[in-house]
Amino acid sequence: MKHIHKILVLTLFVFLSASVAMAAEFGDIRYPDRPLNLRTGRSPKTKWVGTLQVGQEVRVAYLKDGWVAVFEPYMTRESDVRIAGYANVKYLKKTRGKVKIEPWGEIMHPVTVLNIRAKRSPGSDKVGSVTPRTNVKVDFPEDGWYAVFESRASIRSKSNAIGYVKSDYLEPAPVATVEAAPAAEPITTPAQSGVGEVRSSVAPAPEVKPEVETPEETANTEAVSPAPWGEVVTIKNTVQVRKERSSSAHYVRTLNPGDTVKLDMLKDGWYAVFDADETVRGEHKALGYVFKRQLEQGDTPAQASSKIVSKETTAPQKTSTPKKIVIKPDPFASSRRPDPKADQNRHGISFKILEESQTSRQGEDVIFLKVFVDVKTLPKAALLEDFTNTLWKEHRRSGKQVQVDLYLPGMDLEDLAFVVARYDDKEQLEFWARKTALFGTKYMK
Repeated sequence: MKHIHKILVLTLFVFLSASVAMAAEFGDIRYPDRPLNLRTGRSPKTKWVGTLQVGQEVRVAYLKDGWVAVFEPYMTRESDVRIAGYANVKYLKKTRGKVKIEPWGEIMHPVTVLNIRAKRSPGSDKVGSVTPRTNVKVDFPEDGWYAVFESRASIRSKSNAIGYVKSDYLEPAPVATVEAAPAAEPITTPAQSGVGEVRSSVAPAPEVKPEVETPEETANTEAVSPAPWGEVVTIKNTVQVRKERSSSAHYVRTLNPGDTVKLDMLKDGWYAVFDADETVRGEHKALGYVFKRQLEQGDTPAQASSKIVSKETTAPQKTSTPKKIVIKPDPFASSRRPDPKADQNRHGISFKILEESQTSRQGEDVIFLKVFVDVKTLPKAALLEDFTNTLWKEHRRSGKQVQVDLYLPGMDLEDLAFVVARYDDKEQLEFWARKTALFGTKYMK
């Protein structure tokens, strides 16, 4: 009888130990002691997908060959995780030391039900959806698409993205909403073993509302805004309206002096344009888009980058009525300096280095190169990428990052660059161009 009792006690102990082990969170919490690159595999030769910040809390697991898989710290169940990338474990400490964390991405929300795609293409697999006014974090803009993250995501990595969404249907979330909004429900993903390639696919949301991909399909999602929105303006100079937020997008119509319209949803330097009496605040109701600088007052350099100048009408207005503003003409008048004179040549491109400086960003030394490129026609992206690669090789230093900003003739040299290329001391990290920076130049009128 005593023998049977011992067996029962031992069995119970084994069962309880197994239960505790099953309930325990997987992996360990670690903190980078420096800006740490994330890779698609367990090698510094694999592709860069993101960077951890100094002192950032992350969860790590699956140690192999000195490398670990990195996860968001709130991902506690091994059966439901998404790998943000792989990092060298020797730079991930068990205790938190110095902390230098900077915000990244932008909190936005869709104006209608918006599908999340596996790739930057409307024809790729749908991996989820976002309902209107649901906050999400977006980053890595490219070709009119954003990588989309959970609003609580802390790791800036392409592999940590849920998927991709078309930027046309997003607008910035109001500041008050961003600060006060509760954490969104996590989006679940298929179980991952942590071995092999980094994966970032997700299961579709359990309750997916009807897909809305184009303005024509959103007719049934209209809702009257409970409060006034937008700004009613009187156009004082001829303004072109485009189908998308790009000066290369198809022409839709022309606004002539005296026309009255409503402006709202400023993003990437472009306003959505609505009929003056429109009551539904949704991009599917927009007539098109106009570039902010076309509407701005341009009497002085300081005014050239200011907000829209508003002038109250003489008639008294009720608090609930959108204010009216008058757009002054002559939008491009400025005292822009003449283009610099190129004094060097690489790959058949004449250029001049306007500024070379060094600073510290999140504890990492960064060499900044501000470069004017003298070209007659808009170069292809591959040529500009080869050009920035050459500049990087000429200026790179061990342990330092390099950022190359390119400006073309006719651009405001104090404004945003056309091309931005980032490198560490071993490889290129990012390369992208913003076409809207060319508006008003000979390359994009």
